[in-house]
Amino acid sequence: MAANDCTSPRFSTEEPAEISDLKSITASPTEESPLDDKTSDKSENENNLGGPSFYPPLYIQRYTFVKEILDTLQPDSVVDFGCSECGIFRHLKEVITLLRISLVDIDLSTLEVNKCRIRPHCYDYLQKRKNPLHVQIFDGSATKFDTRFRDYEAVTMVEFIEHLYDRDLKDVITMVFECICPKFVVMTTPNFEFNQLFPGPPKFRHYDHKFKWTREQFQTWCNDICGKYRYDCKFHGIGDGPADAQSLGNCSQAAVFTRIGEKPQINSNVEQETYSLVAESIYPHQDIEQREPEEILASEINYVLSFMSKCTDFYNEEETSASIPIDKLISFKSIKSLCDSDQLREFLSKKNYDLSKNDKDEDCVCVELYSGDTRGWYDDEDYDDDDEQTDEPRNTISESHSAQIVTGETVNKLQEEMWD
Repeated sequence: MAANDCTSPRFSTEEPAEISDLKSITASPTEESPLDDKTSDKSENENNLGGPSFYPPLYIQRYTFVKEILDTLQPDSVVDFGCSECGIFRHLKEVITLLRISLVDIDLSTLEVNKCRIRPHCYDYLQKRKNPLHVQIFDGSATKFDTRFRDYEAVTMVEFIEHLYDRDLKDVITMVFECICPKFVVMTTPNFEFNQLFPGPPKFRHYDHKFKWTREQFQTWCNDICGKYRYDCKFHGIGDGPADAQSLGNCSQAAVFTRIGEKPQINSNVEQETYSLVAESIYPHQDIEQREPEEILASEINYVLSFMSKCTDFYNEEETSASIPIDKLISFKSIKSLCDSDQLREFLSKKNYDLSKNDKDEDCVCVELYSGDTRGWYDDEDYDDDDEQTDEPRNTISESHSAQIVTGETVNKLQEEMWD
């Protein structure tokens, strides 16, 4: 790609030159993987190589690392190049500041098979995001610049650069750091030094890898990028090795680039949409909240108490009340997002909730259960919901609880869905 030519990118059809100082470790045509590896989201799962085992699997650790970095940096948009089966998306969508997520890969058939991964689930409609989210999948080469990404704040490339020949790698770096010029770039690549812990001679971990770098080689290359494009860079390791092999570093190495200063102005108004849209989804999000924070918290507490009081695990001996541990309440995402444990206790006390301890000496909210008439509210034609409205929370649960008893297993399942 010609310098500063971000609106007329090229893709070479000539055989690219090998990386000069790595000729002895470039890919061999005989190094092939089973067909399964080409269609599996775990195709680069190091647990399959017979050496050190990782839990969670290393590809999950890499995605989690990227998610945690973006949580800290708080960009409003990100494009992931080399997304393959789109496995990273479920981690990216948990970054609450993101309003736009784009996934790009050159393998259209793989994108078509996996495009369903970006669709909202039922849970996304029940527990809506606070911010809007627009997700798109594109088919295209990362060597080419698409002007739709010119204002994206972050770029991620997870185990991607080692799949590129030298000339294509240079074009990708020019496209990312010069044309998009985002605030942040996060990339990971295997650490070649770690490979000696796998059986046999050091080799590529995947049939499509074109080179492998030591930590020194990777860091030198990253520092050259920083000097050329005015970025800072910090290095990280992902995937700890055995205690007696710490000198080899981590299984994967990562670099987090941060732009220095403002984004340079590109003197061009030419729009070039070089990628093809494969799929897109718009996620449901919350309406602008008009209630006071205390009203919101009270509403969430009462909702969770109502559900948990239907679980017989929390009933007292006479089954006239339920004692819900405060630690259980704070574990729900809807409450945890509004306050911490101390603030919750203070709020419950301030609002005169009935607080006590259970037989395990846990701080609990005591919820009174109705007895006697077991009709649900829907059986009473004269029942007027407005007659029961009060400003103070009620530590009682509707008569209909007797028809909606649930088990502790159900509560645990709901918690798993609503936990961070």
